[in-house]
Amino acid sequence: MAVGVAYLTKMRTAIRRYTAMSADLTAELTDTVEECRADLIRLGIPSSLAVSETDYHILDACKRYVRWAFESDADVQAQLWEVYRQKADELRRMRDYAYLTITFTVKTSGAVAIPDALITFNGESLYTDTSGTAVFYYVSPGQNQTYTVSSDGYTSQSVELDVTASATVNVVMT
Repeated sequence: MAVGVAYLTKMRTAIRRYTAMSADLTAELTDTVEECRADLIRLGIPSSLAVSETDYHILDACKRYVRWAFESDADVQAQLWEVYRQKADELRRMRDYAYLTITFTVKTSGAVAIPDALITFNGESLYTDTSGTAVFYYVSPGQNQTYTVSSDGYTSQSVELDVTASATVNVVMT
């Protein structure tokens, strides 16, 4: 995801560069923000949150990362890295930054909602409501997470899902 101009201005301020940004500085700051985002995602922060330019905690983490990356003194740089790692670890432990919401909508091929369909996912089993919807909260990001959907009169389905962001999964039962 692109890094916005206003966000880059905040990063420039974080490294105490108050003059106009050259193309080189803009490119380097952009790359550094992208590196920070990739690191947060690698640590388990959902990508939809890691790229937020309005979330205070993500902004704080990015500022810390940028300060570390632009510091020339090795001793200070080591301290700044530790400060960034503490913030990243704090984010990983916060429920809103470590978990996602997955909504399942179960319908027939004719788009008719199927109430009381049983969905097993994320170590939990839920029945769909009258609109054919079931919501799983506090889902950890991860690859190949299996969900199973079954309902009387329909063929059961078992599918793997890559969870990288909060999402709605539309299931069509036959």
